[in-house]
Amino acid sequence: MDGWIKLHREWLDHWLYNENRPKTRREAWEDMLLLVNHSENEVLIGNEVFICKRGQSIRSIDTWAKQFNWSYSRVHRFFKLLAKEKLIVKEDIKKSTRITICKYDEYQGERRVNEEQMKTKQKTRENQIEINKNKKIENNGKRYLIHSKKIINSITNNDPYVPET
Repeated sequence: MDGWIKLHREWLDHWLYNENRPKTRREAWEDMLLLVNHSENEVLIGNEVFICKRGQSIRSIDTWAKQFNWSYSRVHRFFKLLAKEKLIVKEDIKKSTRITICKYDEYQGERRVNEEQMKTKQKTRENQIEINKNKKIENNGKRYLIHSKKIINSITNNDPYVPET
């Protein structure tokens, strides 16, 4: 399956999203995609400031465990699996863990890239519609290439079609 959808972070506050039960691995992965930074910022831990880039999160394993409604060890094993599959890079830092989502920009591309893709797809669709307008029909053994509604009317009324010049 190809393509993607946008999912706004405010969805995290919706009652449908916040069931009081342990999350599945897929739901935990979606949480991670939603909760990592969408732009660079600074995180203060103790008396030290850490840079947290786009596609990264600096949180403790305990914080992730509360988010997923899992045990510490289950989160640890999950992150180990994701790192093995090259979906994340896990880095232990002072009193916390930095998670970097690999290929984050592929999952959450910039808006202008998305807009360019949409414009390209729209032009392709418009060209396809133009091609589809030019349909061949047969009437009384004669073949016609339909370019407009005017031709259809002349054929159905048995009027000779005279193209405009």
